Amino acid sequence: MAPSPNHYCIDPGSKCALSVHIQDILTSSLDKNGSVCIVYDDSKAPNPVMRAVFQSDGRAACYHSNGNIWLSLNTSGGQCLDEAGARVSRWRWEGPLHPVFLSLNKSVGVRVFGRKQVFVSFLAQGQQAKFSVGACCAQDGAEFLQKYYSSGKKCLTLFSGGSAQVFYPSGHLALVVVTEENGSVCIVYDDIKAPNPVMRAVFQSDGRAACYHSNGNIWLSLNTSGGQCLDEAGARVCRWRWEGPLHPVFLSLNKSVGVRVLGRKQVFVSFLAQGQHAKFSVGVCCAQVTHLHVVAQRLLTVSAHVIMSDNERAFIHKCLQGCL
Repeated sequence: MAPSPNHYCIDPGSKCALSVHIQDILTSSLDKNGSVCIVYDDSKAPNPVMRAVFQSDGRAACYHSNGNIWLSLNTSGGQCLDEAGARVSRWRWEGPLHPVFLSLNKSVGVRVFGRKQVFVSFLAQGQQAKFSVGACCAQDGAEFLQKYYSSGKKCLTLFSGGSAQVFYPSGHLALVVVTEENGSVCIVYDDIKAPNPVMRAVFQSDGRAACYHSNGNIWLSLNTSGGQCLDEAGARVCRWRWEGPLHPVFLSLNKSVGVRVLGRKQVFVSFLAQGQHAKFSVGVCCAQVTHLHVVAQRLLTVSAHVIMSDNERAFIHKCLQGCL
């Protein structure tokens, strides 16, 4: 079975191992707006540990378990380094390349045969998946907007389809937005010197989202029914349902990135650094709300013709009320 446009691999421990968000599925699996593949480790840490990231413009990085860079790819070539940071090999795409094989953990592997021939494979308990994450030819003609800091470093890349990348003045990735036909995802990273980026927030256009304190504990949690805020120790500060009154929520993830929650569809991520700013709407996508509404109505219609108790029927209505 071919992977869906928004595909997740879950390890046996129910942790997200790998997420791929693709703008569209074509013969090459990509369209002009590209894709991003992010691999997470199977760890008990509350804040997921990223082990690799691949972008369809040819840039990629894999990390050792200690956080140091293992594999680095760009438009010119690539290199491998050991756990201490010493270079093991280096190559240019136009020259000879000895195939590279990495085992990020017992379930996820990476293979590099060429600029366009980069693959991520997943295998656990008999279930397997394989993704092509090399450079995409279609991106050569992509339409995009770029902004730069006064220093000349890149701040923002915005593709015509809505996908985007924002960078801190330090050069670290601040956030990535990937859009595709069925929705979008926005991931915010912290501006730290650690080689392995720390995720501070993730927003999905189906209404699910989570923001994390600097210690890794959940700060804000959103779903289709409502949301809640917690302090650094994990104690609940407030809780709400979308159909009830909501006092606006404002979070400052760091000195550059802020989050505002004004309603189910009115969730925003803002970025400001050295005079450059960007704002992204990351609330529930209207198209997805319509789809959920249709599905919920269909389920209610079907349940009306099924013999069940009043308590069971009331329970079904309660479960679906956030989608109506």
